[in-house]
Amino acid sequence: MGGSLGVSSNQVAVRLNDGQGTFSGSTAVRVGNGGGDWAVATADLDSDGDLDLLAAGGGSNAVSVRLNDGRGNFGGGSEVPVLVTAYSLATADLDSDGDLDLVVHTNSNGQTVASVRLNQGNGMFGGGSEVAVAGGTGALTLGDVDNDGDLDLLTTGFSSGYIYTCRNQGNGTFGPAAATLMPNNPAAVALADLDRDGDLDLLAGCAGSNTVETRLNNGQGQFAPTGASVSVGNYPEQLRLADLDSDGDLDLLTGNLQGGNVSVRFNTAGTFAGGSEVALGRTVHGLAIGDLDGDADVDFVAGVESASSLIRIAFNQ
Repeated sequence: MGGSLGVSSNQVAVRLNDGQGTFSGSTAVRVGNGGGDWAVATADLDSDGDLDLLAAGGGSNAVSVRLNDGRGNFGGGSEVPVLVTAYSLATADLDSDGDLDLVVHTNSNGQTVASVRLNQGNGMFGGGSEVAVAGGTGALTLGDVDNDGDLDLLTTGFSSGYIYTCRNQGNGTFGPAAATLMPNNPAAVALADLDRDGDLDLLAGCAGSNTVETRLNNGQGQFAPTGASVSVGNYPEQLRLADLDSDGDLDLLTGNLQGGNVSVRFNTAGTFAGGSEVALGRTVHGLAIGDLDGDADVDFVAGVESASSLIRIAFNQ
């Protein structure tokens, strides 16, 4: 589960679920030292079976790692240095050694790179590399787009109008970026097998056109120059895929920064249509999905901007 959180006090709020979608508690986990967090995620970093916490941003040029004691209490951990301010992050086993590594999209003063940091197996990170990408502040995703068994890196170039694919060399190092034209300010990126041919296709949320653009993969990590365009809300900065209607395919959700809503579009044989706009009434800064109430369908949580910190929860019927 991941998302974005803007907190000026450098704290991540933790609320525990009672299994029915009711959250309680008031734990605040101290992270960073730079004045707010742009991205938050959870992952089992030390291979002990529980979810640990990562938080990035705030101008501190580091990702804060806080380890879970198994009861939802976070402490210890470390500050993992990255090149410049981190705007988005993801975890995955990049070097095929069985633990979860870290990659962040960073941008500051014209420097735009993906910082890769390798897990030592205990939630401590060292080594890694900087992968040159372009196009200003952006998002990232990971997936095996060339079907060679390792996870490749895709980043958005918001100002350049491209999606950049960097192929994994099998050991957590990445080759040079190959560009796929994606005009209208791509702000979000995701991968899914849209045409059910066994490879991962490309989806991008484009803030300049209020659309999600799709591009099909040829099976070798090369994406078609054109594809389908799905109309969504105003400024789709968050993009998620999940089977919302329990029909076996992946549907589409976008968190719309300026729309104050989440767009839902249903998948029918690889074509997205219908759905609804779930009004939240505020600027949407984060979006995460999961079964929050234990009824075996997918709900969502959105972070919204208001006079006080709010998380909106929407239950799937």
